[in-house]
Amino acid sequence: MKLLSCIAIIILFASCTSTNSIRNGIVNEKNALQVLSGKLDSIDSKRLAKKNIGELDDLTDSITGKYIAQLKDSINNRLTYFNALTSNKKIRRQKKEANAYLKQAMQLYSNELGNIVFLDDLFSASTFNKLNTATFFGSGEYKLNDTAAAQVSLISKNLIKEASDFSAAHANKKLTAMFIVYGFADEQTFSNGSELYLDLAGAITSSGPNNKLLNAELSKRRALSIKNILKENFEIIKQQSPASSFSANFFAIGKGELLPSAGIGNYQPVDERRRVVLLYWSILPQLN
Repeated sequence: MKLLSCIAIIILFASCTSTNSIRNGIVNEKNALQVLSGKLDSIDSKRLAKKNIGELDDLTDSITGKYIAQLKDSINNRLTYFNALTSNKKIRRQKKEANAYLKQAMQLYSNELGNIVFLDDLFSASTFNKLNTATFFGSGEYKLNDTAAAQVSLISKNLIKEASDFSAAHANKKLTAMFIVYGFADEQTFSNGSELYLDLAGAITSSGPNNKLLNAELSKRRALSIKNILKENFEIIKQQSPASSFSANFFAIGKGELLPSAGIGNYQPVDERRRVVLLYWSILPQLN
């Protein structure tokens, strides 16, 4: 009888110790999640600041913005659950479930912290380059001459190196690289029936396209001219250094007559400052 009583006491003590351990783990995890939430707010502010000055592309902004919003919701849900566990004293009654949830939450935290540190590095990196197309293209042109192509080639190699160095610094993660090229045009007019008009109009589905549509096509072709050189250089570098290369996707997007910079308030309808190409590189881990 005495032995049974001792065994019962030992079991009870072990149970209490386990419950206390879970409770302490929950307190620590709650504190960690609150710190993580603060870091997330800081990262989101950095994302918005970079977007507002035009140094973050739309695709990266959309992907990271959605991830940050989802992560905020997930953190709040975990904090709410942990608060309910501790305030209602459910841990003893639901010890197994609480312990399993705690372990899962700790693993999530580890992955999320790594992603937040990564995004902090990305938003701190110089991932943007602006080309004044007046230097490379004449008015109404989208094809590069040899001199301009050589200049763009040098710029693209530097851009690829920046992305490659960043990728190498995060070699422990599975990464996806993107190179995004935005082309812009001003509000120049096109003579109906001219060679340029017929060239651009041939790629537009609507008949008798207006100037806005023609400038949209022109801006897209400017972006494609730059993207093609960028991609060509990327493939050359990849062949030369296969061990250090990484995979990448390339995008050429025509922005038409949209204004390229919110910081310039005196754009004119026909203005070489509007005939620019913006280059971005971006590298993201699996965000889930």
